[in-house]
Amino acid sequence: MNKWQISTIILGMLVVGLALISVKAVSFNGNSLSFLTEKTLSPEDATSIGLDYINKYLTDQGNPASIKEISKEAPKSFYKFTIEIPTQSFETPIYVSTDGKLLFPGEALNLEEVPSWAQEQQNQGEESQLWAETQQSESAEGNFTKLTNEEICKENGKPIVYFFGSTSCPHCIWEHPVLEEVVQEFGDYISFHNNMDSQNDMDIFSKYSSGSIPTLVLGCKYYRVGSGENDGEEKEKTTLTKLFCDLTQNQPASICNK
Repeated sequence: MNKWQISTIILGMLVVGLALISVKAVSFNGNSLSFLTEKTLSPEDATSIGLDYINKYLTDQGNPASIKEISKEAPKSFYKFTIEIPTQSFETPIYVSTDGKLLFPGEALNLEEVPSWAQEQQNQGEESQLWAETQQSESAEGNFTKLTNEEICKENGKPIVYFFGSTSCPHCIWEHPVLEEVVQEFGDYISFHNNMDSQNDMDIFSKYSSGSIPTLVLGCKYYRVGSGENDGEEKEKTTLTKLFCDLTQNQPASICNK
């Protein structure tokens, strides 16, 4: 599961899972779970540990959550708090144990262990790195990498351009319209796979990216993880146009012969 799918990961887990948590849910036959705690932290310290865990594994790094409110009403041995994220809106409470070791966003998360989806992402990154090390490559314009031993991947005879991003990622929001404008200029000479907030083409994404976005893959020949913001919009359009022309054998001529 990818870190950038925040609406799927955290909202789904919180809304569905935390609905199960109440005073009754944190007790067994009326007995408190106080035996789970070894020490008692302050509400601020315990919720801070929980928030750090959420921002490390459950949210996009460029769109972190913050504590909205720490409630005084919570089951024994737990603190209840709510969070807010700039591009998301929800009021579902989260529970963290008073020793700062257990978080309840639908299931108990051991804050001293790496969650399974983060481990999957790490494995994906290692596989991507191993694949990259076996490729013959060279640097190209705009911080793109060119794979010199890869054939151009096509769909119906047209080079495929892949975009992977999320509306919760500000760098994706910058890059996406710039790429779309260039794609439109090439019209039917390019097959565009627009994976904004999409789980499609994950085999391509996992091959060319360690899990970060935005990721651009141009004809499986050029790829880049990250946006072209540092070069600016006009330079990014020029770079993309040049690489597209290389993939299409300088077609259309009205664009590539300028």
